[in-house]
Amino acid sequence: MDDVWIDIGCSGAIATTMNVLLNEGDNFLYPSPGFPLYATIAGNRGYVPKTYNCLPDRNWEVDIEQMETLVDERTKLLVIVNPSNPTAAVFTREHLLQLVDFAKRHKIPILADEIYAHMVYDGEFVSLGPLTDEVPIICMGGLAKRWLVPGWRVGWGIIYDPRSLLGDFRDNLFKSRNVMLHAHSYAVNALPRIFSDVPAEFFTETNEKLR
Repeated sequence: MDDVWIDIGCSGAIATTMNVLLNEGDNFLYPSPGFPLYATIAGNRGYVPKTYNCLPDRNWEVDIEQMETLVDERTKLLVIVNPSNPTAAVFTREHLLQLVDFAKRHKIPILADEIYAHMVYDGEFVSLGPLTDEVPIICMGGLAKRWLVPGWRVGWGIIYDPRSLLGDFRDNLFKSRNVMLHAHSYAVNALPRIFSDVPAEFFTETNEKLR
């Protein structure tokens, strides 16, 4: 349970993670096209966003060769959004492992933005967290998309770092959370029933409506 925290939506979990891992002047890698929240957080906190290209002629896979040119000694985080906002691309397991290998070579942790987990029409969603124990991965999720309740502002982060390569990240994260706002308690207390009682057909019907 020390590897899970609840935040003010998935966006809150993203901001918390970035604020613990990055200092002013540090840079991070994030996708283009991509979700603009990351650049907004960077502008507020003095981080430097560096965009890597996703290739439309390759089902929006990451241009890893181009991404190699972005890394320097102040690169502290790789952001992967899968399934993608805004392209709706879903990365294969093989491509995700290529991205894990990139992060391993450069010793960069991964922030896996998986707010659209399982909301796919073709292919299969594969979560990054369980794929490796050689790269620290922090997976983001929330109720907003799959459960269709964005106004509840309940999200979470899950830390996959069995080798403790992130050092004191857990301690610093929970210290940070102690001076921040939190998701409201009645929605958080409902999470166990939400996870156990919402029938599978709800998600199937939702995906079909969206399609």
